[in-house]
Order: sequence, then structure tokens, then C-alpha cells
Amino acid sequence: MTRHPFVLILAASAAAIIAAACAGDTGTPTATADLALADNHGAHAKSSTGIAAVRGATASFHNFKAAQDAGYTKQFSIGCAVDLGTGPNDSSQGAQACHFMNEALAGDGVIDLARLEPLMYEPQKNGSLNLVGVDYMLPRTFAKPVHCCSAWSDLNRERTELSCEAEAVEGIARADRQLDATPETVVARYEEAKVLAVRQGDRARELAICNALGIVHWQRGAYAEAVREYEAALRICRETSDRVHEGLILNSLGASLNKLRRWDEARTTLTDAVRVNTECSEQQLLGHALSALADACMGREQFTESLEYLHSASRIRLSLGDRRGEGWLFEKMARAHRALGNHGEAASATHMAERIAQEVGSHTT
Repeated sequence: MTRHPFVLILAASAAAIIAAACAGDTGTPTATADLALADNHGAHAKSSTGIAAVRGATASFHNFKAAQDAGYTKQFSIGCAVDLGTGPNDSSQGAQACHFMNEALAGDGVIDLARLEPLMYEPQKNGSLNLVGVDYMLPRTFAKPVHCCSAWSDLNRERTELSCEAEAVEGIARADRQLDATPETVVARYEEAKVLAVRQGDRARELAICNALGIVHWQRGAYAEAVREYEAALRICRETSDRVHEGLILNSLGASLNKLRRWDEARTTLTDAVRVNTECSEQQLLGHALSALADACMGREQFTESLEYLHSASRIRLSLGDRRGEGWLFEKMARAHRALGNHGEAASATHMAERIAQEVGSHTT
């Protein structure tokens, strides 16, 4: 795994604050931007003081040129991404906008609401960049960066601000993940944050934490535990009528059931995912659902039906300009054709997968 020289701290609170600060300019966030939930960025900041501080600090940065002039020139990625075509936390598809870092601020070892280390911009169809969020970070070499979150948690516990305490503990869990803490430590942090969110009645945060726990369990191969968390997240989506995130969670749940070889349950879940994502016009999520549904069909040795789903998913990837995703789908098509004895079609699909891999600089499996 690539280790980055910086560690994100309290990204969820920052994204929520900037969303509130920018609401008058940009309106309701798009469903695509909302995919940040997949890496546990669904928090809702409550501090009006914090919102005012960030609004003031970012007022001029809605103009990207002004941000560049202020030193936000280095674009980087820390894995805030999701691609449920291969798993809940694959990094081929961006989920949390483009990060532009001010290296001087990022290296000073200080967390200050008004001194924003990275700014997050969402590319628009006309080529412009729309400010959608901010993050706070510390150098990885900074001693015990999690202590910043811990201190905030202790402070808010003293002031009995449960929502802020839950937010802080959630931030500690994210920092633990960035610092490669043991899965047991990360899970314990998220579980603590979830208890606080439940006590506060913050369903959005509870949903985000359940989803984050699902990702952590998936990454360590504990797929049954991942299923449990995704099922809890799905209940919240349905109780709160959160249709877009329902489709996202159904994708994750179906992919986890595939890992457990629970093919019938996976097929039912992913058929639901296809329906929900179609109704919500979420093309990227629909493509992921179709790909995972094809996997479930292959698990049941329904190779002809699997190919139908793979071709549908491929058309979506093509429309989105996702060549890497197309390559993965051609690999799956080759496997399905070989199982059916279609050796010519299998060779053709393999050739396409290899050709795309060369184009995008990846490799076939």
C-alpha cells in the first residue's frame, strides 16, 4: 500500500461545514458528490462558529485562480474513492472531489479551522472547478496526530456535546485507518462513535459509520461482519427514505454476499440495487451493480445471463469514459465465454482486456 506523507484529520466535519457555508452558492449537493459516504464522509457539523470560520476562510476560494495564488497548487489523492465493481473500496473511481493542497500549511503541524491544508473542488462539465469541501491534515511525521482528535473529543465530552463528540471519535477512527492501526483498534473507535451517534439520534452519521465499518471488515476479509454492517446501513437508508445511498449500500452488500458465495442472496440484493440505481439515475452505481450481479450469476454457473449483465455494464462504463472499468469487464467476459466453450469469443475478450490494460497502464488478472 502506498503511504502518503500526510494524514487527514476531521475531514467529515470540514466537508459538512463547507457544504453549509456554500449552500447559498451551489445549492443541493449532487448524488455523485454524495458518494463520499462510501468512505465515511457523511457527518453534519453543528457548530455555527465553525461554519462562520470556514465560510470566511474560503470566501475567495470559490475562484480557483485565487486559491492557486494563495498556494493551493499541489493536486494529490489519498484514496478517497469507491468502485464497487471490484469491492467497496477500490480506488479506480474518484468519490470525494479533487484535492489541492497548500504544502506550507500542510507541513506546519497545526490544525486551525481557518487555515485549510487542502481544498476540495468538483470538476464541472464546462471545465471549471466548484469548491465543495475542505480537509484538515497533519504531516505523517507529526507525533501522535490522533491526539488532536482525542483532545477535541475530551473537550466536547466535558461540554456534553454528543454530536461533536461522535464527530471527533469518528475522526480518530479515520486517522487510525490512515496510520495503519490494527483493524481491531479502528473497529473499536467506529463502534464508540456509532454508540454516540445513536444516542444523539443522528441517523446520517450512524449510516456513515455503519458503512465505514463495512469497508473496514471487507478490507480484512471479514465478509460476514461486513454484511452485518451493510444490512444495518440499509435499514437506516430505508427508514430515512435515502434512495441514493440505498443503492450504494445495496451494491456493497451484494458484493460482500458474493465473497461469501451466498449467490442466491447476492442475486436478490443486486437485482434490488439495479432497480434502485436505475430509478435514481445513478449510472456509475448501476454499472457497479450490474457487474456484481454478473459475478453472482457466474457463481451459480449461469454464464449466458452473466454475459448479458456484463455487456450492459460495459455500455455504461463506455458512456462514462471509464476504460479501466471496461478492461475489468472484458476479463470477466473472457471467463464466462471460456466456461461456455466459446473459445473464439474468450480470446477476443482477453485481447480487448489486454489492449485496454496497456492503454491505462494497469494489468489484467
